[in-house]
Amino acid sequence: MSRIPPWASQITVRAIVASFLIGIIYSVIVMKLNLTTGLVPNLNVSAALLGFVFIRTWTKILSKAKIVTTPFTREENTIIQTCAVACYSIAVGGGFESYLLGLNRRTYEQAGIDTEGNTPGSTKEPGVGWMTAFLFVAAKYR
Repeated sequence: MSRIPPWASQITVRAIVASFLIGIIYSVIVMKLNLTTGLVPNLNVSAALLGFVFIRTWTKILSKAKIVTTPFTREENTIIQTCAVACYSIAVGGGFESYLLGLNRRTYEQAGIDTEGNTPGSTKEPGVGWMTAFLFVAAKYR
């Protein structure tokens, strides 16, 4: 039976790059699905599979170019899956598919200024600064 490598060797640059790319792709997919259908799919298994295909292809291309790489491990695939799922979970849990985008002045006006519960002071224009801070708070208390 083989020993599990220490955690520092499980977090590799290729795993972080792969999870970042997969996380971006899945964030777009999940937000599109949620905005159009209201559903949030569970993409854990497909993130692991896509990570496996991505890293396997990466290592094969490098080996054909005569560049020596370390073999792809199960632990690396777990890192990819975890980080990719965390990326799209923050996009969904942070409210980008629902209430954050509905806080702006234009949505307030389209809903009707005299609509019950639609108060003038309840608008907030999207901005990178406050939305980033909100994401950190939402991720912490989720």
